[in-house]
Amino acid sequence: VHLRSAERLRDLCCSNRGTFIKVGQHLGALDYLLPEEYTSTLKVLHSRAPQSSLEEIQQVIREDLGKEVSFCRPQLMTGHVTGHMTDKH
Repeated sequence: VHLRSAERLRDLCCSNRGTFIKVGQHLGALDYLLPEEYTSTLKVLHSRAPQSSLEEIQQVIREDLGKEVSFCRPQLMTGHVTGHMTDKH
């Protein structure tokens, strides 16, 4: 029962993305509290979570914030992407 429920929760997190993946990652780290079936199933969200393309990210920012964003090259040492937002005209 735990394994089936954990797999359904993982699938829910993956299909809803964003904050749901972050919650799933947190739950996967609660091995001192949750049954092993949950933590082992949800831990994959740390290394194999669905990824969004830059186009998808730009679309969400455009729709939610009404801003345009332009991304610069990733910084190779940190893996961070820097960006700049401007008001939509």
